[in-house]
This record gives sequence, structure tokens and C-alpha cells, in this order.
Amino acid sequence: MNQIRIDDIRIENGTRVLFEYTVTGDWEVCFTSQRVSFIDYFTDISEVPKAVLAVPFICNILPAAWVCDAVIEADKVDSDFLDHVEEIKNGYKTMYPMIDFRGKLVADSENVISKRDGGSACFFSGGLDANTTLLRHIEERPALISIWGSDIKVTNEQGWKTASEHIRLTADKNNVKFYPIKSDFRNVLVEGELDKHIRETGDKWWHGFQNSIAIISHAAPLAYIEGWDKVYIASSFSAAYTV
Repeated sequence: MNQIRIDDIRIENGTRVLFEYTVTGDWEVCFTSQRVSFIDYFTDISEVPKAVLAVPFICNILPAAWVCDAVIEADKVDSDFLDHVEEIKNGYKTMYPMIDFRGKLVADSENVISKRDGGSACFFSGGLDANTTLLRHIEERPALISIWGSDIKVTNEQGWKTASEHIRLTADKNNVKFYPIKSDFRNVLVEGELDKHIRETGDKWWHGFQNSIAIISHAAPLAYIEGWDKVYIASSFSAAYTV
């Protein structure tokens, strides 16, 4: 049986969350050799419940579990998130009806009470689609979030320095907060192996299956801390777009 178990979630230095996990079954070839993943929020997350901290790691691997008919085992996960996992899966089924989405998430539900101040945030990389998202919601003064480890590798310090300086200038110009995140989430899965599982879609794993759900879920701990009730991510162009 294909299975991944989240063995431990712990906070280091108040800002970094570490995930220890065990992978078993044939789908192990879809994972790199590392068994500890990290996300650094550069802000105090010590009060965030583990049930919320688990969300980014789970979302990163959920589509892989579905297409590989695998079980994700975790201890406690936020009840709001758990209640909507099947809806997310159905969204994938609608987009890719030629794929069998099986697999499941097994975890105890924890009702996490968090403040809701009505604020918002948006993921911002500096591109045209990100700027469009910001401008469309500028009256909300959304905080800007960007992940070092998404398009810019965690080993590329100069690339991140250049990008983050631009994002910080944008945040200052619009009088909004900037929340940088450093995450090795793209080092967990072997995207080339997963490409083989979705070949009939004509898409690639990162673009069609992992990108959006993995990125936006990184905001969960920050949303808990700041009380945001909305987090935006750019939609870019639609499937109907042709060059």
C-alpha cells in the first residue's frame, strides 16, 4: 500500500516549522531521499496549532496521493480544511476527467478557533499576473506573500535577494506588509516521476497539479496569526488561451 505518515511537526527558533515523514510503497520513487522538510516564515509562529501547521505540507502532496492511490496519515488537522478536501479533489476531477483520483487523507479533526479581522493577503512574485491581482484588490491593502523556493531555488540567494527587494519596494509603495517565506516544498517530490502518472492530460505536474495548491496553502499559518479571511493567488491565463 502506498502511504505517507507525518511523524512529527515541530517549530524551530520560533519561525521555522519542520516536518518529519515516512514514505512506503511503490510510489516512493515519486519522492526525493529527504525525509525532513521545512518552511521558514521569518515571523513568530510559535502559537500556531500543529493542526494548522500541517496544512501546507499536506497540500503539497495531496494531488500525488490522489493519482497514486495513497494514504496520507496525520495526527490532527484543522477541521475547516478537512471539511473541504473532497471539494478540492472534485475540482481536480473536473479539470482532469481522464485521471483516476483515489487515495485519501486520514487524520483526526481539530476545531481551531482563530480570529477573523477581515484582512487579506495575496501571493506576489512581481509578474504581470501578480501585479494585476494586487491592483484588483488594492482597496483592501492586502499583505504580500512570496515564497523563496517556488520559482527561485532555496539555494539561489542572489536571485531571492533581487526578487525580494523588488517585492519589498512594492509593499512599501502601497503601504502594505510583506511576508517572505522560505520553503523546500519543491524538494519533496520528484516531479519527473509524477509527470508519468498524468501524461494523458498533456500537462506537467508542477504546472497542472502542484503549483497553486502547494503555494496558496503556505499562507495558512499566517492567516491564523493575522486573522485574514481571504488570500488571493493569481489565476494567470485560462485553459482556453492560445498563442
